Amino acid sequence: MEWPKAANASRRSCQRSFRLAIVLVGCCAGAAHADSEAMRAANRISTHIAGQATSLRICASVDTTNAAAYRTAAAQYRGDADIAAADSAARKILADEARRAGRSEKQSALAEQNAEAAVAASLRQAAAQDKARFTAECRDELRNFGTHSGSFAPLSDLFPYEMKLISASTSGQ
Repeated sequence: MEWPKAANASRRSCQRSFRLAIVLVGCCAGAAHADSEAMRAANRISTHIAGQATSLRICASVDTTNAAAYRTAAAQYRGDADIAAADSAARKILADEARRAGRSEKQSALAEQNAEAAVAASLRQAAAQDKARFTAECRDELRNFGTHSGSFAPLSDLFPYEMKLISASTSGQ
């Protein structure tokens, strides 16, 4: 089936917004001096986790019919032992690198908050442009969460190189 041009543009806009959510968090939340491979890997993992959680939160506010399911998914995602361990290890690497670069914890926290706010704004804008399409994308994400597929596949499947770097960087500490 061929989507009408307007629907295709809207669909691409929503898909871009979900991808942009991940990119924005990474660009803004990471230290300005991503000077090590471990730091870049940690930033990518932390970015992905924050982006997924933010996306679920915005989906809950847009798709109110399924809001409880999104909130439950977000809590389960953040509470998953593998996600929590990866996020903790990534954040430790990022904090260590930020300290070495002379950034305070407060500066790092503020950069992360600003990045997540930018992601949320981008997703809200996509929802405002085409609520039906955005809601469909959200429901796809909810299904992906339930099946541990797509952007909710195991981090070691999505980011094998980055997870190995993070593991190697934190195993010696």
